[in-house]
Order: sequence, then structure tokens, then C-alpha cells
Amino acid sequence: SSPGSSKSSSEGHLRSHGPSRSQSKTSVTQTHLEDAGAAIAAAEAAVQQLRLQPSKRRK
Repeated sequence: SSPGSSKSSSEGHLRSHGPSRSQSKTSVTQTHLEDAGAAIAAAEAAVQQLRLQPSKRRK
């Protein structure tokens, strides 16, 4: 089979799964955003702690 034909068939496969995939993607994105928010909050807290520490200790 030539690469061109396999590519077109895979594209059709992705298209047929489009709608259901985007729906599940939305819910997944929501949970990911919540996780990202928690991660960002933790990162900001870590940065604040680093700033409070004396610069000598970092070196």
C-alpha cells in the first residue's frame, strides 16, 4: 500500500471520530484546567518561598 492512500484513510478515520472526540475533550479540558490552577498556585507559593529565602542560600 502506498503512503498516500494510508494517509487519506487515516484522515477519514479521524474525521468520523470528530464530534464525540471534541465532546470528551471539553470535559477533559475542564479537569485539566482545575489541575493546572492547583499546580500554578503551588508554583506561585514555591516562588514566594524562594524570594523570602536569602539569596546566599540559593548559591
